[in-house]
Amino acid sequence: METVLLHDGTQGLKGALERLDTQTIETEDLGCLLDIDNPEDYQKRLDFRAESVPTEGECLELLQFFETSERTQAHCEAVCRVAVKLADGLSGINREMLFTAARIHDAARNRQNHPAVPAEELERRGYRYLASVVRVHMDLPDAMSEGISEHALLYLADKLVIEDQYVGIDRRFQPAEERFRDKPEILRAILHRKAIAQRILNSVRDLHIDIKEKGRRNVGQGKKLQRRLLLHEEVSQYIKETILTGGLKPGDRIVESRLAQELGVSQAPVREALRELEFSGLVEQKPFSGTYVKQVTVKEIRQFYEVRAALERLGAECAAQRMNKEQYQELAMTMFSMEEAARDHDLSEYIKCDARFHDQIVAAANNDLLSRLWEQCNIRSWLHVGTSLTGRDLPELASRHRRIFLRRSAPRIWSSCGLQLTPI
Repeated sequence: METVLLHDGTQGLKGALERLDTQTIETEDLGCLLDIDNPEDYQKRLDFRAESVPTEGECLELLQFFETSERTQAHCEAVCRVAVKLADGLSGINREMLFTAARIHDAARNRQNHPAVPAEELERRGYRYLASVVRVHMDLPDAMSEGISEHALLYLADKLVIEDQYVGIDRRFQPAEERFRDKPEILRAILHRKAIAQRILNSVRDLHIDIKEKGRRNVGQGKKLQRRLLLHEEVSQYIKETILTGGLKPGDRIVESRLAQELGVSQAPVREALRELEFSGLVEQKPFSGTYVKQVTVKEIRQFYEVRAALERLGAECAAQRMNKEQYQELAMTMFSMEEAARDHDLSEYIKCDARFHDQIVAAANNDLLSRLWEQCNIRSWLHVGTSLTGRDLPELASRHRRIFLRRSAPRIWSSCGLQLTPI
């Protein structure tokens, strides 16, 4: 300090420090690069960070800082999966904020008053709004349960999970209710927490978000399309979904007039949709016979995977260099949803997530020609066929995608933040 004070001012603090023996210390706090010369500058920097979130590297550093166990990290990932599903389709929710809060909400689980500990550290670093979300994940003020916010969704997600498994509200609270049934005051507090969680869940359901059934469409049950959906693309999507969910099986005949009547449309959009599906390889026209769901051969599947592998290899290599933070987080969300669908043995939802996962990698490659070729391969339809014929269980297939995620996405993102860590 004496050397700094006696410095003549040449090149400012940099000039003073160059006269000293220095040591490089790695840090994940990017705020150290900001120009902060006085208390006013410091307050401005805090205000700037108030509604932002830490980088991926900072989140990992926080988990290390609090010595968060692998078991707790697995719990945080499970809460993150549920929180992300809850947020789907809701307006006014900062998904990045919710995603980050869920990732680190239990970072100090091994400490007393564990919600306040990481919240205080986040506040110290300037992440005031994020700190407020993490702080109330265990006990949410009644006023915050009246609306849908990041605070309410994290609280609810945490009350739907035990360890790393989705269990629902009743099962989540059952052990505590049984343990403290002879202690009225504690039981009253537990039931109050449960009531708040149920109130939020009811609000979410009122907004048409069903935690376990989100995204699963009612297809193949004679449901008529709304008038605004009478384009051939919507008819095509309906037929495709029916095939991919097993409502129509290989070799089944598709009768234009019957399908048009079922959907409440004319035969023209049905005919156009079938031509589109024939081009994509899902159906085939047989002369003097009609249209049938195509029976795919082993040779066709092999050819598809050869082409797909070449395109995806290029896409993954480019994405590993060009993927940004937002794309990385979206890929993580898709991976979490895929793993949940695999655990539920929901083939239809798994296929949707699987296709979206690979689509996101190709999109992150930022190559328009590659994207067009990828689209022409009709990946999702072939994924359904290939997944059904592999004989492997869905959790095993999902674990392969996690390895792709860690190998392709995380290392570059982490290294760009200055980290050299073994992926969690």
